[in-house]
Amino acid sequence: MRTRNRGRRPRTSTTSPQTPRRAARHAADRAELTPRGEQPRTELEPRATARIDLAGRHQLVVQSSPDVNILQLFGQNGQVCLSIEITEAGPILRFEGAFLRLQAVGDLAIEAERLALVGRSGLILESGRDLHVRAERDLTSEARIQNITAVLGNVNVRANDDVRIDGERVRVNCVDT
Repeated sequence: MRTRNRGRRPRTSTTSPQTPRRAARHAADRAELTPRGEQPRTELEPRATARIDLAGRHQLVVQSSPDVNILQLFGQNGQVCLSIEITEAGPILRFEGAFLRLQAVGDLAIEAERLALVGRSGLILESGRDLHVRAERDLTSEARIQNITAVLGNVNVRANDDVRIDGERVRVNCVDT
């Protein structure tokens, strides 16, 4: 990877704590990089750091220690945009910012033991074609009000056993006014 420095000395550097002052600075770096919910490391362990200036005033910082490697991409404002932490348990990806888009020309598959999608202000599932939701076991849907609308065609309900409708009143062929 090439850096663009316009005649300045390259900002790419590799350092490890050797003086008390440098060791304290690296301890502060470790405290900032501690994942949420974990205690910062208190022992001073060797850590190598490399910084590379990128286009658009972005910066790539790579930190390495015996138990973890951290790659961070900083934006123009100095905030972390992307952080990849490589641990023995596997990589951890963190994206920070107001907007994130994952885009693929072909298929995109996400597979996990459990998957949680949480939208603090809302969640939209949209398809340009058919949308299938399938569960091997029970499917539960809960909301303040639920609306089912077929824009063109039928609403079909099928059951292997009984179809149960329970409500204060069951209204058929009634238009809300």
